[in-house]
Amino acid sequence: MNVVEVVFLNLTHLLCMFHISKNVSMKFKEYVKSHRHEHVMDIWNNTIYLNTEYEFLVHLKYFEVVCVDIPKFVKYMHEIWLTPYKKYLLLFGLIESLI
Repeated sequence: MNVVEVVFLNLTHLLCMFHISKNVSMKFKEYVKSHRHEHVMDIWNNTIYLNTEYEFLVHLKYFEVVCVDIPKFVKYMHEIWLTPYKKYLLLFGLIESLI
């Protein structure tokens, strides 16, 4: 368990989408050296800036279809970002829509 979770039991940890996208971009470049980088990052950014869980899931499925030929990258995305931080990504999209 993370020390922040132990010390601050009721704290909501916010994520910096700039740094998450930067990390995703670098990881994508490790797996694929191609012109697809910009297209995949556009899809990713569109996915994390959505207002509802339904929209998020639809765009996430599209993201997975576009990246179907790079399963290691899709696995990385699920293990590192999508599964552990799904509720925060959804919350971020909702907050962004209200601003």
